[in-house]
Amino acid sequence: MNATDCPMHIHGPTERYPVAASNPSPVPFAFDLPAYRAVQARLGLKRTVVVQPAAYGLDNACTLDAVAALGEAARAFMLKGGAVPWEGLPALTANVAPLGWHVQSQFDGGELPQRAPLIAALRCGD
Repeated sequence: MNATDCPMHIHGPTERYPVAASNPSPVPFAFDLPAYRAVQARLGLKRTVVVQPAAYGLDNACTLDAVAALGEAARAFMLKGGAVPWEGLPALTANVAPLGWHVQSQFDGGELPQRAPLIAALRCGD
């Protein structure tokens, strides 16, 4: 099986990955890489998409460390409330397109009519 776990979060020890002051809710428990690897093995998951938790605000260290440790079968992205506002999407898309990456966003579907022109104008590759 070549299943992908998407999306999932890694929360590391607070001594190494402090929670941001902007965090909207408490982090109920640490879900670190060893705990995730156990779940991954039990479920037979081969690929992973790690989502930047709101708990870390603009600090991507925990997410990037997790992706590096998981290797080639892992990717990462940020959810709504993250560091990139709508106005920042054109620059972000331009930066990641040469890498063969894509931008994935999560937003309230009720916003789609007002966001459609911006989304349609994004350069997503040739």
